Amino acid sequence: MGLQKQKYKVSDDHPRYDGQGADCDILVSPPPSSYDLFLPEEIAIQVKWKQGIDDNDVEGIRQIIKWTELHGNTAMMKCVISSADDFSDPAKELSEKNEVLLICGLETMCLLLGIANHYRYDWQ
Repeated sequence: MGLQKQKYKVSDDHPRYDGQGADCDILVSPPPSSYDLFLPEEIAIQVKWKQGIDDNDVEGIRQIIKWTELHGNTAMMKCVISSADDFSDPAKELSEKNEVLLICGLETMCLLLGIANHYRYDWQ
């Protein structure tokens, strides 16, 4: 995975789905050399494997918000990564209100491959 290639520590033992709507697929910590006042100690990531348009993309955002609330760390960086082409306007609004980073489409591919995001503009 691109995150491990970039020296992020990926947690293998964090609680994932609680059966009540809270879900976090990946929990990572930036490399120690990257810690500073502006970087989080942990990043909670919800992953959605979709094609085209995801009519229920808001659900992934709700899941990661609920997961951070359940674990008492709403200040933790939250991210939803989707293989869908884009996020809906309601999903974008909810993510902005709750400070959830959205990554989709070609950005997802760049992340998985561990390559710089600026290359994706050459592909469009």
